[in-house]
Amino acid sequence: MIKITFIIKQVPETDISPLVGGSAKAPYRMIKYLSNFVDVQKVIYFEGSKRKDANNIRVSVRFAKLYLKTILQNLLSARMVLKAFRESDVVQCHHPHYGFVAAFLKATFFKDTIFIVKAHGTALPELSANRYVGLKKLLLSASAWFHLHHDRYVLNKCDICLCSSDFQKNEMIEQYKMPPARILTIRNGYDPEFFSTNEGARNDDVIVCARCVPKKGVEYAIELFNNFCKNNTTSSLNLVLGAKTHIEDPRTYKKILKGVENNPRIRIYHDLNEDALGSLMRNSKVGLIPSKHYESIPSVVYEMAASGLRILATYKWGIPEILNSNTQLTGNIQQDTVSLDALIRSDDSNVGDLNRKISENSYAVLAHKYLDLYKELNEKKGSP
Repeated sequence: MIKITFIIKQVPETDISPLVGGSAKAPYRMIKYLSNFVDVQKVIYFEGSKRKDANNIRVSVRFAKLYLKTILQNLLSARMVLKAFRESDVVQCHHPHYGFVAAFLKATFFKDTIFIVKAHGTALPELSANRYVGLKKLLLSASAWFHLHHDRYVLNKCDICLCSSDFQKNEMIEQYKMPPARILTIRNGYDPEFFSTNEGARNDDVIVCARCVPKKGVEYAIELFNNFCKNNTTSSLNLVLGAKTHIEDPRTYKKILKGVENNPRIRIYHDLNEDALGSLMRNSKVGLIPSKHYESIPSVVYEMAASGLRILATYKWGIPEILNSNTQLTGNIQQDTVSLDALIRSDDSNVGDLNRKISENSYAVLAHKYLDLYKELNEKKGSP
């Protein structure tokens, strides 16, 4: 059985604990299903509660921000990463930020150990997408510049870079000057344990799941729903925003609170675990993904589709790879209100929203794509 060490962002306190954002959720859920087929040596992670089991090793960095935090995370995890290269057949790092020491060890001492990096967002497009201003923009711009060169080093030392969409793959080739032969798309997905369809009656409710950053467009979703309420008296809007103790952009959060204060039919949820999130989706009718700038494919697309929701989404970036064009938000409040009203009134399932079977993106299925990749890389390593 192949031995693998994973380097990831976050491990939750329990299997059903909240995980917000694809860069946190996707790696952990994938490991859950891969562990049925591979020997998971260790999981090195940087955020979340300290787990009692020996296989999960937390490297905690407090009171540091931006690129300084990235450097400290790499340095403090160096001993564990070295041990991983000594004991594992594969070291798989989810996000190039965490892979600097691994890249150095791969290039210098462990050329025969397979080193895989999965990209989850990239520094400069993410910065541009969120449209920060003032001192915050200045600090984040400097951090993004350092991360760009940091990540470029990591990506040029790995055996293969994995992306979550073809859109992201093309962007990575351009931004990091990566050879196309060393970059591959394996999309993120959903955990079928928590997200599935409900054959029973649904409420005429709308749901948005997003991090509190400008690019997610939560303020537009609120404006759209408030306009929709002028001619609708039954629907509610459920905003799932992650942990209240970890608001990424307080200015965005204040705008969200201001937008909902006069509408009692808008409910905000924090710290919603996976069971509760799955239940909320199964009992809602429409999922909104109102992103304003740069996305690969948000993980919530898969979770909403697997839960049987009709979807209205910004139809750009990597999103058209999973959704059809009849799902699109236009940014025109009147036109989008008509589209939302039509979906609430419709009794159709979400089948027409998708251009591929959603089951293809179950982590139980995606695990086999990773297994095929490990086999292929292992065979290449053994060939003359």
